[in-house]
Amino acid sequence: MITVSGRCSAIRSAGGEGGHVLGGVIESAIEVTRERELELALREHQDRLHVAVEGADIETWYYRAGLDKTVIGADGGVVFAPDSRFSGTGEMFGYLQTRVHPDDLTVFREMMVSLVSGGAEHLWEGQFRITVPGGGWRWVRAMGRVIETAPDGTAVAIAGGVNIDITDLTNYQAAIHRANKKLNLLASVTRHDILNQVSAIMLAGELLEMDGYLDGDGELAETIKRIISSAGTIERQILFTQEYQGLGGEADPEWQDVSLLVGKAAKEFEQNGVTVACACEGLAVYADPMFGNVIFNLIDNAIRHGTGTTHVSIGFRDTKTGGILVAEDDGSGVPVDLKERIFNRGFGKNTGFGLFLSREILEITGISIRECGEPGEGARFEMLIPHSGYRIA
Repeated sequence: MITVSGRCSAIRSAGGEGGHVLGGVIESAIEVTRERELELALREHQDRLHVAVEGADIETWYYRAGLDKTVIGADGGVVFAPDSRFSGTGEMFGYLQTRVHPDDLTVFREMMVSLVSGGAEHLWEGQFRITVPGGGWRWVRAMGRVIETAPDGTAVAIAGGVNIDITDLTNYQAAIHRANKKLNLLASVTRHDILNQVSAIMLAGELLEMDGYLDGDGELAETIKRIISSAGTIERQILFTQEYQGLGGEADPEWQDVSLLVGKAAKEFEQNGVTVACACEGLAVYADPMFGNVIFNLIDNAIRHGTGTTHVSIGFRDTKTGGILVAEDDGSGVPVDLKERIFNRGFGKNTGFGLFLSREILEITGISIRECGEPGEGARFEMLIPHSGYRIA
């Protein structure tokens, strides 16, 4: 079935306009099936968009130079009407500007200036507070994109603008930040006090050793040695809490060049007679700033615990489930019954925190790690990275 749009003229009997209609002549007929289909599809998309916007409780806005009504809200009505002129100073949204919190006006104006001067397809987003009906301030995440520019490069149309209410999220984040700050302060003070007491015990042990109380194998000497050893263990554990406290702290995850991190870590082991190779040119991983510690620790672990290790290699491969960053050596490997235990806190010949901390650091950005080497043929650590967590230049 097709749809046509046409024009038809009537054929009348003698008598002109007053005569009887005898028939009709089709003067023209144009098929408009495709146009009607497009119209229906457009209407369907508009309805679906309206439901999505309304359900998400957001404001969307659109600006074209010369139009009076430029903004629609979740209910389809006008949210605000900016000034008629499109100024390069960022003052074109005069009415909305009155809704912005005074402390956030700078951010808002930067948004406007960025949109006007950014050119076609330029996207901007930011966060600021605006007033809402009934009074009060609400945090919003705003976005806008220039979709059309004039020959001189000035913006003619801005669309895709979205104001998403993030007040609750912002409040939760602020509350968590305050709580973490208090907990960190308490931990810092407590750690300082405990270390002072431990230092006193260690100093007393040194004085007893100088006085000869640790000489021989007597019961008193053994008891004092155990006290000193326990104090040293407490000191290492307290220092570990200081390092662990920094995980996922003030610094946000960031993109890090794996080759640079491996090169930096390898320089620390040049005197050990172990070669370190890296086949990850151009690979960047999105991870906690302490990701470099993970690379260092895996190399150190191979040299320290892999008996007979002479070579460590770092490689990468892309898979359907994500990227796999591999660190392997030619040492003695890891026994089957220890492959999971080596990641437990306290396991190991030294502090026992290296691989435990490495797993914690990686988990911050959704990276998992496992040991899957063959015992006797070397250790092999595989880090599975989500597709969104790596890129190759």
